[in-house]
Amino acid sequence: MKFIYAGIAVILAGVVFFMYTKPTYDAMQANQTLVNQYDVALNKVAELDKVRDKLLQQNNSFDPANLDRLQKLIPDHVDNIALILDIDGIASRYGMALQNIDVGGGTSAASTDTAIHSSGAQYNSITMHFTVQGSYDTLLAFMGDLQSSLRLVDIQSFSLFPGTTQTPGSNTRIYALSITLRTYWIK
Repeated sequence: MKFIYAGIAVILAGVVFFMYTKPTYDAMQANQTLVNQYDVALNKVAELDKVRDKLLQQNNSFDPANLDRLQKLIPDHVDNIALILDIDGIASRYGMALQNIDVGGGTSAASTDTAIHSSGAQYNSITMHFTVQGSYDTLLAFMGDLQSSLRLVDIQSFSLFPGTTQTPGSNTRIYALSITLRTYWIK
């Protein structure tokens, strides 16, 4: 009888092992593998947090005025109003006003924009056409300030037309300067 009880106990132990213990052990091993993967991911997140904190600290150490200047040099979006105001601010230093403003017009802008998109560049551009009036010296000074402004612009074309009026009491002749320029921004 002892052998029968021992045989039943061994068979029962085998059944319990193969029906409950082994599947539970295998599931626990799979869960342990998953826990290890999560631990690796958490360690990477902690490393990324350290890098982010370091970059934020470095970014906060920059002078805000210099960051504003950099944003003005290469903006991350097109802002037609700010562009017009910047150029009008330069013109107003010389007592001139922008006239006949056309932003983004013309066929050359469309063909160039297509070329920029197809080249895979990470920037875009827009054209602006306007006219200002003033004396020759004033227009020259305006062009110099436009050249040295922070806003990145390429002058595509300009035309100087003689004006019909002269300033009262002076021999200074008034000219009209028609300018087409291109400015850029980061996509």
